[in-house]
Amino acid sequence: MTKKHFSLTVVTAALFAVSIFLTACSGGGGGAAGGGSTAGVSGGEIERLGSIFVNGVEFETTDAVVKIEDGPGQLSDLQEGKIAKVEGAFSDDGVTGRADEVRLEDIVEGPIAAVTETTAGLVKTMIVMGQTVVVENNITVFDSTLSFAALGPASVGSVVEVSGNPRPDGSVQATFIESKLAGGVLEVQGIVQNLTATTFQINALTIDFSGVVPRNGVLANGVPAETKGTVFDGTTLIATDVEVKAGGFADLDIPKAEVEGFVTNLTGSTMLVAGQPVDFGSASFRGGLENELVNGMKVEAEGPISGGVLIAVKVTFKESVRFEANIETVDAVGGTLTLQGLPGFTIITDSNITRFDAALNTLAIGNNMRVRGRMSGEAGTIMATRIEKQSDTPDNRLIIQGLVDTFSGDSISIMGINVDTSTIPDGGFKAEDDAVIGRTGFMNQLAVGALVKARRTVDGATGALGAWTEIELED
Repeated sequence: MTKKHFSLTVVTAALFAVSIFLTACSGGGGGAAGGGSTAGVSGGEIERLGSIFVNGVEFETTDAVVKIEDGPGQLSDLQEGKIAKVEGAFSDDGVTGRADEVRLEDIVEGPIAAVTETTAGLVKTMIVMGQTVVVENNITVFDSTLSFAALGPASVGSVVEVSGNPRPDGSVQATFIESKLAGGVLEVQGIVQNLTATTFQINALTIDFSGVVPRNGVLANGVPAETKGTVFDGTTLIATDVEVKAGGFADLDIPKAEVEGFVTNLTGSTMLVAGQPVDFGSASFRGGLENELVNGMKVEAEGPISGGVLIAVKVTFKESVRFEANIETVDAVGGTLTLQGLPGFTIITDSNITRFDAALNTLAIGNNMRVRGRMSGEAGTIMATRIEKQSDTPDNRLIIQGLVDTFSGDSISIMGINVDTSTIPDGGFKAEDDAVIGRTGFMNQLAVGALVKARRTVDGATGALGAWTEIELED
């Protein structure tokens, strides 16, 4: 395919996450578990341990070098929820690999200035060194000294270190928070704004770098940078070190890469994912449709990197729950809605998390909606990451997408919703590429935890449910 070129302005204005885990590197050689291997890198959240799982791949870390920023670390520093960049090799089996180096970097470390609960019991925000940090119950991981419930007014003044994904608006979606002792080095990473001869800003934080010569590049507006210091008066950090973090993979060629993060700079068939330039012109999509791709969507892009651009062969939507259904009730004040044919489910929204293509106060009963989100941790509650109105009038179909809980015979449970496949014709059983594989082929590939999409009919006027007509693997 013809490679598209990203402008220097776009690349240098990339979100600073690229420098967190996508620094210049070269892949390791063979020897990964599972036979043959391909050198590569993977950047994203540590999903679980044993050794470490990143982007669904289990990387063996026995002989890995662990780094915290540019300093030494140890295997015990690898914890679920932290953002990691793995350099090593992928096994040919697609699910295992070998880590030669694992690099960890936090986004902000400093005292908490404020804590606000934005959705009761589910979402809080805190201000740390002028940065807005979004914290979700059952999503953000805490060290043993902290918890979502304990995070409140009494936490103000406590020092924390935050690992997470930067969002397009400059806030941070926290994946891991740990407490730190007061009196240590304070630090923040972000995009340089309002640069003068002696100061600049990263969101609401002013940085005085009058006594420092920035390193690793030229400081400029729109450039990602990391700043460290020990003196902070509540609004201004006196810098002892400023490092320009722009560059990422630069012009490296890498046989295989997997990058997870929020989309930004979406133009045509190119985008940035966690700051990494991605060309998805020839990619297949999992867990959603290409036309659902928008800035602020969390995705994983996979493919080789050529000249610093990841040529995606697959793009996977990370917020896997997806409904297409008619509104049954809507509460604009409470920020919730329910959907026809989905009893027991409540869709909740939060201004820090949800992208509103249609504001709740503009919606009405019967509107046909597309809702994307994730299980909130509370039974029957979905945290919406995107609300999109497809039509003012009801549709006669209902689509659900989620993870398989159980299956037996003709019955498949998806997030507790029973799908009776006995009514689905053989041609309605499909693989992830929309290819018909029949009932037997489908059941042979089905597994608990698989991502599956199912469709049934519904009477838009009465809400009466009809038969299930199609089911498709989305992994």
